[in-house]
Amino acid sequence: MTSFISEIHPFVLVLFVLAFGFTMRRTAHRRWRGRKFDPIDKATKILANRMASSDAKLAQHEVKLHDIARVAQAKLQTKLAVMDEMVLQADREIVRLESLLDEIQDVPTPRLTEYCEATSARDGSDSFDNSPVEPDQFIRLLRKSGYNPQEIANVTKRPVADIRRILGEPDDGQSEAA
Repeated sequence: MTSFISEIHPFVLVLFVLAFGFTMRRTAHRRWRGRKFDPIDKATKILANRMASSDAKLAQHEVKLHDIARVAQAKLQTKLAVMDEMVLQADREIVRLESLLDEIQDVPTPRLTEYCEATSARDGSDSFDNSPVEPDQFIRLLRKSGYNPQEIANVTKRPVADIRRILGEPDDGQSEAA
């Protein structure tokens, strides 16, 4: 038996030394890994990653905001260009209407034409200047048709003061003969 123990003894001793070596290595590895693990360092890295991702998100939002602003500016410029064109068209229309107004200023309105035709049919004359129509009625009709006292004075060849007196309007002190 002593021979068996003496034969096993170096074998067990080698196994024991190997087991002890693996245990020591494992313990040393845990200590080294434990020293390498720093919770503050890990938390700092996680925070840095989150900040980097939030900075990336912020940069993405900034780019999107810039794109939205660019699109809004383009739409606004387009609408301003359309409005400028509309203003130019309105100015042209104003000039056209003013020129038409200047052309038809001496032409009586349809109601006035009907009135003149009715009065000329009564007396048989073609001109309303020669008709025996009451001038006061004619002046009131012109006023109802939209003429102002100055225009009525120009049409009837009478002073503005007389026109205002017939219409019952106060004289503004600037009355002149037409």
